[in-house]
Amino acid sequence: NVDGSVPPARSQASPQEQIVLAGLFRAAVQAQKWPLAIKMMDRISVFRAPPPRGRILIDLAMAEISVWRAKNEKAFDPVTGMLLSASQQEDREITARVQAVRACERCMMAAKRIENMDLVEDAAVILWNLGLPLLCDAHRFKIHKSLQKASEILTEVQSALSKLRVMLHFEVAKCEVAQDILTKGKLELEHASHVDYTLSWDEAKKMAAQQGIAIPDEDDPSPYLRWLDSHIKRNHNMLAWKLALYDEPSDPADIAMLLIDQVQATKASAHVHSSSLLELKFNLLQKAFERLDSRLEELVASYPSLETEVPPRPLVLGSVEPIKEIPRQAPCTVEADTAKRDAAADSRPATAKEVAESQIKRLVMLLCEVSQEAHKIERFELAAQVATKAMEIAAPAETENPGVVQFKVGIEAEGGILLARAALTRALCLADAIDQFGVLPGVVETTSEEEAEGEEKVHVGFATEESDEDDGTPPPLTAEEIEQVLKLKTDLIDAVLFGARVAAQFKQGWMVCNALVHWWNIHIGITDDNLAEKVLPEY
Repeated sequence: NVDGSVPPARSQASPQEQIVLAGLFRAAVQAQKWPLAIKMMDRISVFRAPPPRGRILIDLAMAEISVWRAKNEKAFDPVTGMLLSASQQEDREITARVQAVRACERCMMAAKRIENMDLVEDAAVILWNLGLPLLCDAHRFKIHKSLQKASEILTEVQSALSKLRVMLHFEVAKCEVAQDILTKGKLELEHASHVDYTLSWDEAKKMAAQQGIAIPDEDDPSPYLRWLDSHIKRNHNMLAWKLALYDEPSDPADIAMLLIDQVQATKASAHVHSSSLLELKFNLLQKAFERLDSRLEELVASYPSLETEVPPRPLVLGSVEPIKEIPRQAPCTVEADTAKRDAAADSRPATAKEVAESQIKRLVMLLCEVSQEAHKIERFELAAQVATKAMEIAAPAETENPGVVQFKVGIEAEGGILLARAALTRALCLADAIDQFGVLPGVVETTSEEEAEGEEKVHVGFATEESDEDDGTPPPLTAEEIEQVLKLKTDLIDAVLFGARVAAQFKQGWMVCNALVHWWNIHIGITDDNLAEKVLPEY
């Protein structure tokens, strides 16, 4: 070269040697030996035309390296010459991930052309891992086509990565629904459900054992493995009602679900004033709460007397009265051996009590969503009322262990997280109600007479015009107001502790941390004003 440097020599390695070197490069990336992998990348870049398998391995490794560099290496603004700001760094990482996902998509297509199924599945796994931080409403659309292409290729090659295929179909369905392509979104959800239920009994048992999940021999493994099952069914039910032009739901849960979706989809526009929009959302949430509340009252009242066994079907018709339908059965895992189907725990008809339990769980989860939506539009009274109702229905009983919440019906992790969020939402609403009295949460309140008795005598001077003016301090509370405020403060502490306990029972450490953050932010005035000696005993 003109500057005296020696250009890199073209590689003289054979095609087979290039494949081996590309495999070593890929192994270094998998082992996360990034300095070594970067040096190997500089060496491998001189390959003139590596064979297809080698090219795919190199591109997959380079995709992961590009994301790692975007996350860990410093970069400078080309205009100012300064380090990138936090927002610029975030944009840089997002751009690198989008480009890496598209590179993995191309690798999947190339691997399919050379009929190398191992590389197809490897590229699909890397695509999913690199795109995982983008699977949110703000960025999911950027990799929509790549996710769709990956799901199509895995379906064409009949990949055994059923869990990955289910997740890809589910994310593609979200993208389609976000673009108001409801029919295609519903079809993707059906594909996800079909793939999810193609695993045989023995294969599901083996998969659970590999994941370290202990399942009794007589139990169906599907509830332990299919953690997207409830999400798929709920979204499919939502789309089914949205696409039903001439049918109206009769179930209060379905009605409330559609009302909540309408609240979430309603956005401000030039034709709708913001106050009118908030009033519209409030009316929809109020209507949803009334539907849920009335249905819950009926279920809770009839729950203790419901049958725990399914009555046998009559062999001989003794009357002309119509026979009642068999209760809905829980979904079964597809089995090769039909003899095992009779022993499955979910193959029998559901009892009336079990059906009521599932309905109560769904209604409680919808109540939690109504509470959160009401808090977003700053209707704190409604949000606190709905959250209180959900907490009373889900866990009305007191236990001997104060650190454990006793639920009335069995609740899964998803319902537990929603219930913990509802409890924290109630705490925020109570904090706002306490703030209306001009006092701090967590502090003992005293009457004006008690304060006067505790104060030291001071010299009284003559009044001036400035002293006659209102200094902005709130008037002293009456005895009735103090009693009301202390009740609100105690309920606030109980709500935060309830949310933390529920989160701890479901081993959701991040939610426990959120409860601690709420506790600190709500009671931060105690530390700011040095009021540690005046806190409530419950605090």
